[in-house]
Order: sequence, then structure tokens, then C-alpha cells
Amino acid sequence: MATTKTTATKRVVKNTKAANTKAANTAKKTADKLGSRFEKLTADAQTRAKAAADRAVALSKNAVEFNRENVETLLESGKIAAKGAQEIGKTNVKYTRENFVEASRALQGLFSVATPKDMFAKQADYVRSGLDRVMDQTSNNADAVVKLAGKAYQPIADRVSEIRKEMKKAA
Repeated sequence: MATTKTTATKRVVKNTKAANTKAANTAKKTADKLGSRFEKLTADAQTRAKAAADRAVALSKNAVEFNRENVETLLESGKIAAKGAQEIGKTNVKYTRENFVEASRALQGLFSVATPKDMFAKQADYVRSGLDRVMDQTSNNADAVVKLAGKAYQPIADRVSEIRKEMKKAA
């Protein structure tokens, strides 16, 4: 009976070792497969993350360039408006000087009148010519402002046109 027990024990040990070896081999194969899949997934994730980061950098560069060009356009438009406003200011100073000279002449003319009728006639002439000058100067200023607005807006219009073209290309 001791021999039977020993043989049975040996068989159990042998079968257990075989089962353990088989289980260990299966576990190793499974671990290798999982490790290989994990490495592949990690490599794919890294590749995708790098591609996404590259796209984000490119988009950021494009956004910065886009905004820089917009700011430059606004600055150019502002320079044109400032220069035009300066020219309009010079013209208005010229008008003011002319009006002052004309007012001085009219005042001298009023002192040289002999009758009240002459004074009212000269005053009416001065008022009429003054209104004509004001209307002429106002018209000239309005025209200058409209021209200035068109010139100042032109760089912005060009930029908007360029943006539209780029958007059509992208679509």
C-alpha cells in the first residue's frame, strides 16, 4: 500500500507540475500578448498625441499670424485717419484765419459808414457772405471727411477680402 501511495503521489506531483507548467506557459503567452498590445496602444497613443500637439502648434501659429495681420491693418488704418484728420485740421485753421480777416474787414467797413442804412446794408452783405463761406467750408469739410473715411477703411476692406478668400480656400 505504501508503494501505491507513493506512486499515486508521484503521479499527482507529476500531473501538478505539468498543469503548473502548462498554466505558467499559458499565462506567459497571455502576458506577452497583452504586453505587445499595450506597447502597440502606447505607441499609437504617443503618435496621435504628437500629431495633435503638432496640429495645435500649427493652429496657434496661424492664429497669432492672423491676429498680427489684423492689428497691422488697424494700425495702418489709424495712421491714415490721423494724417487725414491733421490735414482737415490745417484746412479748418486756414478757414478760421480767412474768417477772422473777413470779420476784421467787415468791422472796418462798419466804422466807415455814414448812415444807419449803409450800416445795415453792409452788415447784411457780411452776414450773407459769411453764411455762404460757412456753407462752402462745411461742404468741403464733409467731402474731406467722407474721402478720409474711405481711405482709412480701405486697408480694413482689403483685409476682410483677403480673409474671405482664405475662408473659401479652407471650405
